[in-house]
Amino acid sequence: MILASIVEREAKLDIEKQRIAAVYFNRLKIKTPLQADPTVIFALTDGKTFDLKFLMIISILSLLITHI
Repeated sequence: MILASIVEREAKLDIEKQRIAAVYFNRLKIKTPLQADPTVIFALTDGKTFDLKFLMIISILSLLITHI
């Protein structure tokens, strides 16, 4: 996944993309992990696109099911 894809997925509005990209570039420059939600979502969904709320509901349900 390239940085542009991460920024594209992270931003809700086009105006946010420049600031988000700057944050990621700064993290890369100082060798800090990106800690980007889109990369985690991509890994959890095998590359399929899902709404973050949907993923949160699934996560909560899976936790509840394992404790029953």
